[in-house]
Amino acid sequence: MIKKIFLLPIYVAFVVSFKQENNLKFIDKGIYKVWYSEEYRNPVKVVYSVYHFTENKDVNRKGLNFYSEKGIKTASSKDFAGNDYDKGHLCPAETFSSTKEEMKITFSYVNCSVQYYELNRGLWAKLEHLERKWSAQDSLIVTVELVFDTPVKKLPTGTAIPKTFKKNIHFYHANKTESYSFPNAECKMPLESYRINF
Repeated sequence: MIKKIFLLPIYVAFVVSFKQENNLKFIDKGIYKVWYSEEYRNPVKVVYSVYHFTENKDVNRKGLNFYSEKGIKTASSKDFAGNDYDKGHLCPAETFSSTKEEMKITFSYVNCSVQYYELNRGLWAKLEHLERKWSAQDSLIVTVELVFDTPVKKLPTGTAIPKTFKKNIHFYHANKTESYSFPNAECKMPLESYRINF
């Protein structure tokens, strides 16, 4: 069961300030909300919630591919050809695998970041697994924010490469937040080494 997302007032200030500079598009996909930069062709922020994750072994990724959204300029498969970057889900596919329809929603390019493959398949995946485990004890509100270099580093195709991925995991009932910051690179240290405090 997925709990509805409650957007906190603190998010509003972030969106307003960033939108003035980068003309972000706000997109509500139901199971997650995204602030998307067509200039960068990356999400800048994604928010989703997790409540009592239950695995459905009958649902898998077979036959699912990333797809574009009508009227939104996004990355495409050509951005990920011949380099070390994955199509990184910010709202994780496995977390929303209760039905094939929900999992498909996570394969929108508005939920896709240019993410170094060893980060995507390593500590990022490990933290997503922990979120699913923690959701058995508390409702989680997860916020992912991307930070970019100045000037922005780009692929030859013109799509931006994020510098840093930040993730805030808010435990709703415990009223505590765990925050992590990962460089968009191979992260060799233990997960706790990337935990930060605000």
